[in-house]
Order: sequence, then structure tokens, then C-alpha cells
Amino acid sequence: MLELIKFLLSCVGLTMILTNSKLFKPFRDWCKKKSKLLGYFSTCSMCSGFYSGLIVYFLYKITYIIPIININLGELINYGFIGSFVSYSLYLLLCPLIKKYD
Repeated sequence: MLELIKFLLSCVGLTMILTNSKLFKPFRDWCKKKSKLLGYFSTCSMCSGFYSGLIVYFLYKITYIIPIININLGELINYGFIGSFVSYSLYLLLCPLIKKYD
């Protein structure tokens, strides 16, 4: 069950990064210039979510371990996606309180 929760949080985090983050804005702009369909896929959460699921599944199956510090590279990347999702979600929840008392 914990693996499913980690998988879902990773997918949501990656989807949010791809479709909404400033980091990937140049990539989304490039996709829009290349083709209308590619631009749509880079901004649609449902479309990007499908491909995010494939990417996250692949990352969880990576068994390459960095030998010096013994870290699973795929798991490391997926925890970054989870951190992104949780951080942004908490920001959205706390933003009204911050504005109210600021």
C-alpha cells in the first residue's frame, strides 16, 4: 500500500512540475512552437499524467545503485517529485492564512 501511495504522489508531483512549474516553461513554449498537439500534451494534466505514470514506473524499476553512497537513483528522483507535490500543496493550503495575517 505504501508503494502505491509513493507512486501516486510521485506521478502527481511530476505532472505538476511538467505542466505548471517555471522550470519547465521554456520546454512548454518549445513544445507549443513545434506542434499544436505536442503543446497540448505539455500543458494538459491528464495527458502529462499518463506519461508521468510511465516515467515514474520506469524510475521505480531502476535498480542502479550509486555504489559509493548506496542510493537508488530512481527512488531518489521520485522522492523529489513527492517533495514538490507536498510542498506546493501545503503552500496552496497555507497561502490564504499567510495573506490574512501578513
